[in-house]
Amino acid sequence: MNTIWKFLIRFRRFLGWYKPYQTVKLEDMPDYAEVETLYLVGEEGQYWFAAMRCPCGCKSIIKLSLLPTDRPRWIVEQHNNETVSLYPSVWRKVGCNSHFWFKNGVVHWCKG
Repeated sequence: MNTIWKFLIRFRRFLGWYKPYQTVKLEDMPDYAEVETLYLVGEEGQYWFAAMRCPCGCKSIIKLSLLPTDRPRWIVEQHNNETVSLYPSVWRKVGCNSHFWFKNGVVHWCKG
């Protein structure tokens, strides 16, 4: 199922039938995470973590620390078109083992 889901996402992007993830800034993580939404959780421009549903379709919630003192940690780059990028890549070591880049609000799957 995971491979089929990734193929459908790539095919949809190839045809131009995709939209960037919506970015939502909150002080607390919502009880239910929407699909194709990236949550930046924190206050007054200081974000503690980014969260999203795994884009492979497994429905897991991925939480990525944005705190400078944490290891590993990710960096959020906000763009003028209201999309964001996350660095470095996201590689789930448990569960679905998805590996992807999140750039300009779009998931880019790593090969392999």
